[in-house]
Amino acid sequence: MLKSGVLIVVLVLVRAVSFAHPISLTTAQVEVSAEQVRVALTVMYEDFTLYQAAQANEQGFLGQQVLQQAIKGHGAFLLECLHLHEQSGRRLSGKLIQTKAMRVGPHGLRVSELMAKTVTYYLVYPVKRVRLLTFYQLFPGGSSLPALMEVTVSQGGRGMLRPARLTNGGNRYSVGFSWRKKAGELSPRVLLLHSPSAELFREEKTLRFSLSIPLELLEARLELKRKEQEFIACGEREAMFSPIAILLRRGVRVELNRQLASPISARLELEGEAGNALTLLARLELVFVAREKIGDFSLKIAGIFDQDIYEIPCKVEGLAPTQKVFFTAYKPEFSFSSG
Repeated sequence: MLKSGVLIVVLVLVRAVSFAHPISLTTAQVEVSAEQVRVALTVMYEDFTLYQAAQANEQGFLGQQVLQQAIKGHGAFLLECLHLHEQSGRRLSGKLIQTKAMRVGPHGLRVSELMAKTVTYYLVYPVKRVRLLTFYQLFPGGSSLPALMEVTVSQGGRGMLRPARLTNGGNRYSVGFSWRKKAGELSPRVLLLHSPSAELFREEKTLRFSLSIPLELLEARLELKRKEQEFIACGEREAMFSPIAILLRRGVRVELNRQLASPISARLELEGEAGNALTLLARLELVFVAREKIGDFSLKIAGIFDQDIYEIPCKVEGLAPTQKVFFTAYKPEFSFSSG
C-alpha cells in the first residue's frame, strides 16, 4: 500500500490495434518521498492481447498459463515504456517489487471479460530528495501506436493541478519538489513545470529558432546558487542572464550551405511566475537570414546538459521535411539538403 506523501495519478489512454475494446486504460499512482519514487501501475487484462501477444483459444478463453506468462512479461514492458528523469536529465532506474492480479476462473478469462479484471504492478525508483521529475512514455522499438497519458498531480490528496496530457514519444510533463521541515518531517511541494523544447520556423526571409529550458535544469548544469530554493530575487535573476545566455548560445550551431550562420538578432527571456524559481523557463530566440532557397542546412544542439541522455523535442515547420525531431547527445543534429 502506498504511504501518505506526494500522490501523482497517471492515466494512460492507449488506442488499441487489435480486437476487443479500442482504448486501453492504465492507471498509475506515484508517491514521491525523500528516498524513493513508488509507482503502482494498474492495467486491464485486455492489454496483454495488445502488447504480450496473448491469444484466446477456440472456446474464446485466454487460459491460465497464457495469462500468467503475459503478466510476467508485462512488468518489464512497463519499466521500459515509463520514463522518469530527475533534474540533471538522468533517467531513473526502477525495479518491479510486487505484482497483484485479480483472480480468474480455472479456465482463464473470456475475451468479453478482459476489461473487468486488472493487474497492479508496483515499481520503485531510488532517489535522494529529488527536486525535479520529468515523466513521459515511449514505446519500445520505435512503435508509433497512438497513445495518450493524462497526468494529475496532488500533494497528500490536496492541491490538485490541472491534468497534463502526454503522447507516445511526444511531450513531457515535469513536476518540481521543494523539501521543507514541517512538524519534524520533510514535506514536498508540487508544481507544474514546462519541459525542454525547441521550435524552428522558416519565414519569408528568415529562419527563427527558439529553445526553452526550465531554470531548474540550467541551474543543475551551471551550478548556479540562490539563497532560497523556491524564490528568486531580482538581483539573482539578473545575475543568471549572462551564464545562461553563454551556455545556450554556445550549444546552438546553425549552418547554411555548410557555412556557420550568425544570427541577426538574439533574445533571452525568463518566462513564468515572477519570483517563483520552479516555474521559470529560460527561452532563447535566434533569427537568421535565409535566402529564397536553402541548400544544405544543419542545426545542432549540444552541451546543454551535463547528462548525455536527455532529449529535447523540436518542432520543425516551413522546411523540407516538416516534422518533429529529437536532439540528444547521440543525435544532436538535424540536417537536410534541398538541392
